[in-house]
Amino acid sequence: MNKQQKKLVKENILEARALLEADIADRLIRYGLNKDPAKWLAEDKIKHLSLEELQVRKNIIAAIAKLEQGMSKKEAVEQYIKEVVFTFVNRIAALRVLEVRQIIPEILETKAEYDNRSQVYRDFSEVAGELCSGADKGWQVLLNLIFEEISIEIRVLFDTKNEYSIVFPSNQAVTDVIRLFTEDITKDIWHEDEIIGWIYQYFNEYEKKEYKEAKRKAKANDIPIITQLYTPKWIVKYLIDNTLGVYWLEMKPDSKIKEYCTYIIPNADSLKRSLKKVKDIKVLDPACGSGHFLLQAFDVLYKMYLEEGDIAKEDIPTAILQYNLYGIDIDLRAIQLTALALFTKAKTYNKNIKIKLMNLV
Repeated sequence: MNKQQKKLVKENILEARALLEADIADRLIRYGLNKDPAKWLAEDKIKHLSLEELQVRKNIIAAIAKLEQGMSKKEAVEQYIKEVVFTFVNRIAALRVLEVRQIIPEILETKAEYDNRSQVYRDFSEVAGELCSGADKGWQVLLNLIFEEISIEIRVLFDTKNEYSIVFPSNQAVTDVIRLFTEDITKDIWHEDEIIGWIYQYFNEYEKKEYKEAKRKAKANDIPIITQLYTPKWIVKYLIDNTLGVYWLEMKPDSKIKEYCTYIIPNADSLKRSLKKVKDIKVLDPACGSGHFLLQAFDVLYKMYLEEGDIAKEDIPTAILQYNLYGIDIDLRAIQLTALALFTKAKTYNKNIKIKLMNLV
């Protein structure tokens, strides 16, 4: 991605975050939960809530309580809102990445041929028109159905039962985010593998700035944010080429992998290794962030499997995820994005595969 593309992503991610944070804070007020816990209403003061909505309120309070470790209740409320927003942003970004690569039908992008709706929303409104006449225009039901379907293969990001899925944005907020991601961030950017990493980087821009200006000692929840450093693509390629690429060449000196691993530095003293099966080669990134190194390794491993010829081409993507790639991070959101990145990469090679395992913790 070039400088202008990154600027476009940054501006729109921060705008999406700001409008969603305001929207989710407003949605919490319906449950008697102000951003300031001192202003929370007692349960007997909110007569408009149904029994089901009262249970939702209890679930929200429980989720906020879980975050009250090393922070005040007010900070926990703010953190809860941020996590809800981050989860939703990631899910909508995921749908956009998948639809522009034609891995799934168009859910977000509108077209004149569908009466300025997306293909999926048009079909949904024809089948369940009564749902689309409500305040949220049917988006909550439709998106949650889609999230649940995708969660079969990538639960860590799309699990609609987790605590950050309890509150759903308003129709206006959903519409605004979809517009930002389909009209303002251009389609060519969504084709870039790097887009997922830059979303992760830019979403935390405010926290990085606040920490730098405060000049305070880092707290536990600061660590994932202040240690983020998105590695440029050429550095990733250089490191993967000169580790995984060289490793394969030390086993197969005549391999054509050198035609793809163009950053390999010639070394007259290179080792000679006994040949291994590709499935026995492990690649671990112990601080995987958004999976940038694992994505590059995926492409190299794919070519290694093709060269070896022991596994059918259509089965290679699932083999790579099952046998070869491992990622660890202290930030759950990083793992969510790595899972999304690898899911997208694998589906780009073969959109019909069913992903059963990713070695991410």
